Amino acid sequence: MKSITSIGEILFDVYPAGKKLGGAPFNFIYHIKNLSGDGSFISRIGKDEMGKEIVDFFDKHEIATAFLQIDDTLLTGAAVPTLNEKRIP
Repeated sequence: MKSITSIGEILFDVYPAGKKLGGAPFNFIYHIKNLSGDGSFISRIGKDEMGKEIVDFFDKHEIATAFLQIDDTLLTGAAVPTLNEKRIP
């Protein structure tokens, strides 16, 4: 079986009703992992609560954390999408 590695951002999309893990490179490898069972991800997150949630998510979904760097000074990324009148991003 071939292994696929994705490189890039992982962040939380923060909505009024809560936050959701995202970032295009992360979404890609998450779906590859669900389809083939063999994927890894290279990124950097903060040593903060959201970073811990990401590590916990990776552990729960058996996504390797070997290439996930943890930064002691910077925070994990977050995006606050603008919603239209129908509350759609």
